[in-house]
Amino acid sequence: METMAVSPLRYLVVPRIFASVLAFPALTAIANAVGVYGGYFVAAYVMSVNRVAYNQTMFFYVDPDDIWTGLIKAAVFGFIVTVICCYHGLRTSGGAKGVGRRTTAAVVLSTVAILVADYVMTFLFIRLLGM
Repeated sequence: METMAVSPLRYLVVPRIFASVLAFPALTAIANAVGVYGGYFVAAYVMSVNRVAYNQTMFFYVDPDDIWTGLIKAAVFGFIVTVICCYHGLRTSGGAKGVGRRTTAAVVLSTVAILVADYVMTFLFIRLLGM
């Protein structure tokens, strides 16, 4: 790509960052909806829980702030994962063995970075914003 005077960052990395910052919250929202409706189905039809009681209890315990903070966290996690994976992907060398090493390194670093970012964001949301 560099031989053709095309910036790998502009052509490969930036679109992936935008896509993941949008896709991670979208997938999180879908997973939340499936979880709520799946819980409703199991509670109402399998466990014979009163449907109205389920809805009232769910709306009592779930705050909109919980949903928004989850979506914000998902966007940040998408950014972190994409940047780390693109960094390792662009620095890969050594054939298939190098790809395996860089993939493992990217997964490990992404996991640790997500845990640290989750801790920091939770602290900020609770302490500074009062959520």
